Amino acid sequence: QPAATRASRTAPGAARAQTHSLSATRKVFADSDVDKDGVISEREATTIGVSKPQFRAFDNDGDGKITSDEFVVGYRQLVAEAGQSAAPDLEAEATRLQSLRRAQAAETERMRQARSGAASESGSPERRAAAAGATPERIRAANGAGQTSDAGRVPARTGATERPVGDRAAGERPVGERPVGERPAPETRDRATTPSRPTQPPAARPAPQPRPQPAPRPAAPRPAPRPSGQGGRG
Repeated sequence: QPAATRASRTAPGAARAQTHSLSATRKVFADSDVDKDGVISEREATTIGVSKPQFRAFDNDGDGKITSDEFVVGYRQLVAEAGQSAAPDLEAEATRLQSLRRAQAAETERMRQARSGAASESGSPERRAAAAGATPERIRAANGAGQTSDAGRVPARTGATERPVGDRAAGERPVGERPVGERPAPETRDRATTPSRPTQPPAARPAPQPRPQPAPRPAAPRPAPRPSGQGGRG
């Protein structure tokens, strides 16, 4: 006779309730596990009178199989629905397993929320400050660091869209930047950007003054010509 049917037809009372002990429940599970793989499939569950809705209630994790612990909790529920009482050991074990389920579910939910919160706050200044020990000074420093990084970016030229460095393809130059070979030489850039000073004409030098010349000396008087002697002789 199916175990679930036996549980529903057994008369209530302390004496009869001893038939629903933990050891008896484990034995029912072992007998139902025909292929001895440690779990009860849906087909095997039908041999002990477990309906499909009951099977889904037994299968706590929804993997399509009933483990030994899942069977203990589910079987105790069948006994209660039949208006009967479970033995103290079955009642205690089922209660312990249900408490363990609730604790595991709460831990799973806590970890899920922690991962979700870490993903949404991993890049915020508050998150970085909290990781280093959240103090007002460190939070202000983290906020200042974030503003500095944004303020230090070179703005794109007017009319051109500059993509972030991480989005550029290999070898791609920023917008407006000329190839290395076309850049003017440093001297050319300096001349182009540095205003030239006005050229001043050189100062005129004074004309050289002529040196004073000595006054010419007067020529010595020449002796008067002497009269010729021929005239005297006549």
